[in-house]
Amino acid sequence: MAAPTRREFPWQLAAGGAAVAAIAFGIDDLRLRTFGQPSPPALDPFWQAVVRKGQPLSLTVPAPLFFGVKNQLFLARDFRVNRSE
Repeated sequence: MAAPTRREFPWQLAAGGAAVAAIAFGIDDLRLRTFGQPSPPALDPFWQAVVRKGQPLSLTVPAPLFFGVKNQLFLARDFRVNRSE
């Protein structure tokens, strides 16, 4: 019975995949340099009054903090919120 032969990895396929990925990244980089970054969406009027450019923003979250998933019977609580370590 003959020993099974080892197949070599097709380096041409790997090199071709790497070349395609490099070309795709290059085209995307060129697109971003030419057309610039997309502008962020406009803020809701409520948040425009709250958020001021260049000013710090503090958000207060009451404790205990619960995390849930909509339409799921799962609820988690972060117990580290109430610890004083």
